[in-house]
Amino acid sequence: MARWQVLEFEENGEWRSTCANERIVYGDLHHARVFYGTFFAFAFLIPLVAVSLLYGAMVRRLLRNSFAGGGGALRRTDKQTVSSRAKRRVTRLVVIVVVIFAACWMPMQVRVSKL
Repeated sequence: MARWQVLEFEENGEWRSTCANERIVYGDLHHARVFYGTFFAFAFLIPLVAVSLLYGAMVRRLLRNSFAGGGGALRRTDKQTVSSRAKRRVTRLVVIVVVIFAACWMPMQVRVSKL
């Protein structure tokens, strides 16, 4: 069983403390790789994949829905054009949300893995 200890350190002129696993602090690289790999998977990778898949399914369903209403198959009405434009905006927004999620959480993952 891993034991945890409180470490005190100075950063930017301030004393801080953190709770750390003894095995990682004293250089057990295998334990550190397992710990940080698990942290990366559960705190970043799995949520990113889940968000991407769920938003992807939502966008696919949104884009697959056919237009209700009359008119010929070759003739596009103003309503269809507006709906098509709205679908493109939603798709772009979903991509932006996923990219921002990844961009905001990635620096923490890089910082934690270098400790």
